[in-house]
Order: sequence, then C-alpha cells, then structure tokens
Amino acid sequence: MSASADASSPQLSVNDVRKVATLARLALDDAQIESSRRQLAGVLALVDRLRELDLSDVEPMTHPESRVNRLDPDEPSAEHARTRLSPADLARIAPAMDGPFIVIPKVIGEEGGA
Repeated sequence: MSASADASSPQLSVNDVRKVATLARLALDDAQIESSRRQLAGVLALVDRLRELDLSDVEPMTHPESRVNRLDPDEPSAEHARTRLSPADLARIAPAMDGPFIVIPKVIGEEGGA
C-alpha cells in the first residue's frame, strides 16, 4: 500500500533526505533522493494520521500477543539424556581440541567488530 504526500504532509527537503540516507549509509542518486523524499513524506503523513487517534483508553503493551515466559525446571530431559554426546564423541567431531577444551576460531577482530 502506497501513501501519497498531500498538502498537509510534513515537508521534507532534499537535504533532509540526504541526511537520512547518510545515516542509513545509502548511496542515492538525485532521482532516488526525490523518490525517497516523496515516500518518506507519505510515511510521515501516515504517522500524523496515527497521532490523531484517541488512545487514552488503550493500555501500553510490550508485545502484540499476551505471552508468558515458560520456565522449565533446570534438569536434563529424557530427550537430552538420550541424544547427548559423550566427551569422547564430542572430541572426535570437534575441529580442534586443547586438552579438554574445544578450540573455537576467533570471529571478532581487534577493533571489536565482527
């Protein structure tokens, strides 16, 4: 569903869209900037329409469904006991071992990024 910007839509400048594109790390050409400007104005117009709703009787929620965390006992299940690997089996399929420990390849660089 596409929202079109009308006269009451918030006005976005090309510079506003360029700033958002920079923050999102998007490289947009002039045609894409103009198209994005119209699309963003449409989204903001929809947000303005949502602001018109009377939500005074609506309770805030953290999730759209009412769910409760399931707390199982901290005990191995029968399935776990039947399917778990022995230390010898685990050592046999591990890529590398250092004594009783499995050697895991480093995945985070020096600068902390992946």
